[in-house]
Amino acid sequence: MTIDLREGELARLGELIEIVESAASASDGAWVERKPAGIALHTRKLGASAGAALQRSARDQVEQALPGLATRTGKNVLEFAVRASDKGEALIRLRQHAGADVVLYIGDDVTDEDAFAILEGPDVGVKVGQGKSLAAYRLNGPDDVAELLELLADARDASR
Repeated sequence: MTIDLREGELARLGELIEIVESAASASDGAWVERKPAGIALHTRKLGASAGAALQRSARDQVEQALPGLATRTGKNVLEFAVRASDKGEALIRLRQHAGADVVLYIGDDVTDEDAFAILEGPDVGVKVGQGKSLAAYRLNGPDDVAELLELLADARDASR
């Protein structure tokens, strides 16, 4: 899904990408995920202290160069956005775009809670891993997600 960013937002996004990619390149195991209106610095392959230090450094550099950006932290991830949004808003837009009347949302991070919060009616939210969650269901880990998806695909095939 694309977002129409204004000229100023595009310029800020370009500068943000430069800063965060430069910071990540200094650490083996860190990587950057580009998003439509921002960027996420992933540090889960680093040790806890190295990951926290890299996130602090990146945050300081971004705040100095681009004050006022939206930031969010998750499990070993630091997200910056030139336009504030969250996974709940994105899910609403995706539901409308696809014309979906039911949504299955599976997530493992605190940033997924915004999506769980907007689920309604027959929608299903599944939290992967530990921690408090608004999701009605929970799985232990990624292998369980694969198993759940296989079960759902089999059930769908059987109903046809």
